[in-house]
Amino acid sequence: MKHKKIPAAAAAAAGILALAVCLAPAELRTQMKWRFYSGARLTGDVTVTLDGRPCACTVTAGDGTANSTDGIRGLNVTEQNDRQHIEIDTGGKNDANRHIFTVQPEDGTLPPVTVEISFTWWKTAEFDLHIDADSASGGMTADGECKMLRDDGSWETRTNTVSEQPYRLVFRDV
Repeated sequence: MKHKKIPAAAAAAAGILALAVCLAPAELRTQMKWRFYSGARLTGDVTVTLDGRPCACTVTAGDGTANSTDGIRGLNVTEQNDRQHIEIDTGGKNDANRHIFTVQPEDGTLPPVTVEISFTWWKTAEFDLHIDADSASGGMTADGECKMLRDDGSWETRTNTVSEQPYRLVFRDV
């Protein structure tokens, strides 16, 4: 007889939990959703052009120094339509909230661009970066935008542009 009471009690507890979630404030529901999200928390695209034409690039974790603490556990880069699509494993709540990676255009004369994106462990961010170089002038511009999840569940877009060395794009939410 006791075995029949256990499933009924579990069903009642699940119902109460579901009701509590539905009645929770929207901000709390959003935080719960993103805290349990299991996908990549940092994704985006990088486009590099040299003299108006696509230029291949290499993306690596860190800023290229021996003492780099990049906050990146894994980096998956795929090429899609002259863009590098990047998915970054940020390591979850026990790791740093500062994530650094470097984009090195494959033309040997161009300097690297370091990107830093900082946000708290349970949030997500999506970026779109563009690096444009002109071989005649020797100039280069790196710009981008990064959409970051806010505490209330809305998205905030941050932008940054650099046109002189050191080329470092920084997007911070913390």
